[in-house]
Formats: sequence, structure tokens, C-alpha cells
Amino acid sequence: MSDKNKKELLEKYIAYFENISVDTIDHLDELVLNDVRFVDPFQEVTGVEEMKYVLSKMFDDVDDPEFIVTDWALGQESAAYLRWRFVFKTKKGKEWRFRGVSEVHFSDEGKIKQHIDHWDSASQLYEKIPGVGSMVNLLKKKVSA
Repeated sequence: MSDKNKKELLEKYIAYFENISVDTIDHLDELVLNDVRFVDPFQEVTGVEEMKYVLSKMFDDVDDPEFIVTDWALGQESAAYLRWRFVFKTKKGKEWRFRGVSEVHFSDEGKIKQHIDHWDSASQLYEKIPGVGSMVNLLKKKVSA
């Protein structure tokens, strides 16, 4: 796959996530392989239908989810890297913001074959949950130098 084709696919993929809605989830097939691998701190799934399920569940679990890609780069080989912010509201109306990086791998067929999200779930999520946050902070103190 040429760098030009990778860039075009990546731009479409970014636009897909930045404009994702319940109505657009089914368009994922146009961008990823049928056996796409998706990984984040909570799950690892294989298959476009499984990835669609993860995205659909997001709309059930939170309100107004929004991905904002703030930077991206094509890698040396068959990968690209996206820096992003994820903003959403809990069902009780509280706004949360996460920052992370996605590692996206291209297939020879001109689609995405792998999407791996990297973000710090301890500091960006667990520390903010009452009760859990104090345990995370205690654990961090025990393992820090």
C-alpha cells in the first residue's frame, strides 16, 4: 500500500471516528477488514461485527461521546499513530475527558487490520471513581520509588 493510499485511508478513518454516531457505525465495514483486531485497556475483540458491538455499546453506556484527533503520523512500515481526546457525559451528566494514542495498522488490501488504543486508565478513570481512586493511589504509592 502506498503512502498516499495509507494517508487517504487514515483520513477517512479519522473522519469516521470524529463523526461517529449510532447511524454511522455500520459504515465501519468500508474501512476495516472483516477480521479486524481491536484492543483497548478493557477488551480485545476480533472481527468487524465485534468492533461494531464495542462502538454501539459506547452509545448505550455514555451520552454525547466525541473523539477529537489532535495529531497523527504515518509510521515507517504499515502503521499510523493518532493522538486523540475522548469526551463524553456520564448518564448523570458529568463530563469526562480522556487522552490517548491509537496505533492503527494497514492491510495489503487497503483497509485497517488492527486498531490498538493506548491510554492510562488508572489516572484517567479509576482514580476518579469514589473508593476505587483511593485504592489506586495507595497502590501507586507502594510501587513508586
